[in-house]
Amino acid sequence: RSGRAAGQNVVVACCGVGKVNAALCATWLLHVAGCDCVVNVGIAGAVGAGLKTLDVVNSRELCFHDQDAVMLKYYPKRQFFAADETLLALCREACAKPGLLTGTWREGRIATGDRFVSDRATRDAIVATVHPDCVEMEGAAIAHAAYAAGKPVLVIRTMSDCADDYTNTTYDNFLERAADQSAHIILEMLSAAPAPAKPAPSRRWVAPVVLLALLGLAWAVTLFTPAPVLDRYARAAKALPATASTAQVLATAEAELGARLTPADADAYRGLLLKGTRPAKALRTVITYRSASLE
Repeated sequence: RSGRAAGQNVVVACCGVGKVNAALCATWLLHVAGCDCVVNVGIAGAVGAGLKTLDVVNSRELCFHDQDAVMLKYYPKRQFFAADETLLALCREACAKPGLLTGTWREGRIATGDRFVSDRATRDAIVATVHPDCVEMEGAAIAHAAYAAGKPVLVIRTMSDCADDYTNTTYDNFLERAADQSAHIILEMLSAAPAPAKPAPSRRWVAPVVLLALLGLAWAVTLFTPAPVLDRYARAAKALPATASTAQVLATAEAELGARLTPADADAYRGLLLKGTRPAKALRTVITYRSASLE
């Protein structure tokens, strides 16, 4: 979903469980939806000293607890992914608000792996290897994708269990309360974040000769480019209202451009509009991405 929250343009997505799902979702948010940063929230198993259910760990760094050492020979040749300091500072300020959290909070190391840790033997082996504060299944994969894209990232985890022999009992009991607490943290961060930058004003002092040259170039392109190719996406975008619903975006893309999109693509289209992208270019972007993913 895309829209506005606490004065900020936001895109909200549920990445699903596991490293691959998380990395795919983060990549889509950064490269298709055009997000400037990623903040991932969720639950984790507490393994750090003194942590208990509903306490919060904000990622100072993230790593994979199931990564073979040979992977360090290949890109990105690192074991740990650092969180963005600006996002971390916003989160620190939010967590310090009196009454916001049920438990305590700390900044620490989050370990990720494709395993739901629910026994003490596995938990102790992970602690002995990478010494995390908590364990989960998505954070480091999201941080890896953000690192590759050169974008800021932060992972916030509320403890739903202690990753031990009692995990299956406590997990369900605290899941909803953990999600509610995460939502409050995000809303506080959005409220404290700087307002989105407004587009720069146009430069009216541009020399008339330059303007005339640009107009001449536009005329030449119009004259020598076949109209159906030039206007294809513009025509489709013109058929869409400014607040087009998911159904309208999907129907217009199929009728005007012969493209079958998904509801997620419609959300990406609206997200690009919020970023100031022209409707025709936004349609071209999501359709190009969808076509590439089907090849």
